[in-house]
Amino acid sequence: MIGCDDKPTENKTQQPSAASEVKSSESKTTDDVSQQFALKARKGNIWLDVFNTNVSQAAEELRGRGNMTSSLYHLDDKVGRFLKSVSDKNGKIDVNYVKKNPTKLFIGYHPTPEVLDEYKQLITELLAFKPELPELDAAGKALSDKYIEIGLAYDQIAKYYLDNEYKLDDFAKLPELLNNLDTLYNQYVEAKSVASATYDKLYKEIHAFQKSEIKNKGLTLNYNCIEIMDLSEDIVTLINKSFTENNQFKNLDKAALEQKIQQIESIANELMTNKGKTKLIKQQGLNDMYYDRFVDRLPRLINQMKIVLKNLQANTVEREVEFLNGELESVIDGYNQIIN
Repeated sequence: MIGCDDKPTENKTQQPSAASEVKSSESKTTDDVSQQFALKARKGNIWLDVFNTNVSQAAEELRGRGNMTSSLYHLDDKVGRFLKSVSDKNGKIDVNYVKKNPTKLFIGYHPTPEVLDEYKQLITELLAFKPELPELDAAGKALSDKYIEIGLAYDQIAKYYLDNEYKLDDFAKLPELLNNLDTLYNQYVEAKSVASATYDKLYKEIHAFQKSEIKNKGLTLNYNCIEIMDLSEDIVTLINKSFTENNQFKNLDKAALEQKIQQIESIANELMTNKGKTKLIKQQGLNDMYYDRFVDRLPRLINQMKIVLKNLQANTVEREVEFLNGELESVIDGYNQIIN
């Protein structure tokens, strides 16, 4: 989350007089709210690590140590690839194909039931971690439960093959094992979609608060950096979502995007005028060592946006969209350097 490492500002008022007591109270209230949002952001980021299967990172943030086995990392991707390997071209489980090719059932490094129990304990601790985030906690638990279920079902198939049980029962249990994993995996994908949407909702809430807080403090340069990133990500997201496989764009409002690009150009020009102003940049809470480099990356991003819009009907547009995503990643890296 952008800015979730921010600490609440200290109350630096003098000994309060009758008039200043009100200001002191208001400042403390602001600090309290900032602290609440900071705590929400911290827990939200731990859930995000869980959603991205960065379990060791989640454990590090939660416990101060990240000693979780790597077998938990990207288990969902491994299961997805496995299911694809035992399915036909229409995505349906092909039991007959597997019977003819039983080695397809071989599953390498994966989490054992004991490891999945450790994962479950981590999630239990995260659910108890303050503050409570009812929507995100519920979505995170639902997703984690499915992660455990696909892990157990995956392990059953691994043992079924390694223990040669398939030779004893002539593949009798195979349809049930594969279909069960397929069903659980589909449920996991649905749960992940819900969890991601819930996280995005919290992110937007926290981001909006932090953005308004920066603006209210008069940190205009800092605010403009955030604003230009928000607008840039909006544009690239809209382009990516509307881009279809046959190099067409569905329901893309070109005029609206051009207007956003004009806003970005205006902000970029303002940021350019502050290059080299080390004292001001520091006062704005930005890293002066990387500010100029960040700003210098903006023209290429802006130009690539224009190139994509110019070539919407061209055969090369897919490549240009890829370049656009690459330029945005570069600018995001630069942005992360100036705010940290």
